[in-house]
Amino acid sequence: MALGRVERIRRFTYRHRQLLGSISAAFAVLFLFTSLRSTPTVDGVTSVAPALAANQVAVPITLRSTAITSAVRMGDTVDIVSTNAAGSPELLAGNATVIDIPGGGGFTPTQSAVIVVGVDQSAGLALAANLSPHLSLIIHSR
Repeated sequence: MALGRVERIRRFTYRHRQLLGSISAAFAVLFLFTSLRSTPTVDGVTSVAPALAANQVAVPITLRSTAITSAVRMGDTVDIVSTNAAGSPELLAGNATVIDIPGGGGFTPTQSAVIVVGVDQSAGLALAANLSPHLSLIIHSR
C-alpha cells in the first residue's frame, strides 16, 4: 500500500516536472529579489547608518503608526514622546538618533512601526520599560 502511494507521487512529479521546475525557479527568483534590500539614500547619496556614540545604547521602539516610521530616515535626530495616564505628552528621550528602520527594502513595503534609536543609558532604560502603544516622534530639522 505504501509502495502504491510512492509510485503515484513519482508519476505525478514525472508528468508535471516542467510545471514544478518553473514554480521552483519562480520561487528562487522571488527569494533572491526579496533578499536584496535597498540602501536608503539622502539626496541621491547612499547613506550609512550612524554609529553609536560611546555613551549610547540602541533601543528598538514601536511607534503609534507606520506613517510615522515612513517620515523618518536613518541618521535623523528625534525626540520620543509618549502620553501619560492623564493624556498629557511626556518626553521620554530627547535628541535620539535613528540608527535603523527594520523592514522594507526590495519588493517588501515597510509594514512595521518599529525603529531603532541610539540614546544614552538612562533614556534607554526609560524607553525599554515604557509599555505605551502611543509613542510618537518630534523630528528635528534636517
